[in-house]
Amino acid sequence: MRSVGFVGVHVLRGRAEPMSSALHVVHRAKRSGLGGIILITGEAGIGKTAALDTVRAEAASAGFVVGMSKADEGDHVSPGMPLLLALRSGRTPLASSKAFDDVNTLVDQPLLLIDRV
Repeated sequence: MRSVGFVGVHVLRGRAEPMSSALHVVHRAKRSGLGGIILITGEAGIGKTAALDTVRAEAASAGFVVGMSKADEGDHVSPGMPLLLALRSGRTPLASSKAFDDVNTLVDQPLLLIDRV
């Protein structure tokens, strides 16, 4: 396993174990062809965005198309909206405009939304 802080994005100190776990998901997905989810949680200011940027850069360099969104506790967004935003983020969105329109109507039905996604 490479050292934490590679890909030239951020140098992360004291995050070796969580970064190793997150990067394991990326590498396992690359080897197996199966997806994975990385959820980063924690208090403000602990480096979640820096960690996520590093994981995203590694995933992109491994050939993945990467979507990203965030949900803060104080946000009053519809359930499922952060997921939908992640599907349409970035230069190469994970979902086409038509696919996004198809699932966007299910925002108020989270179980159907997750199933359709």
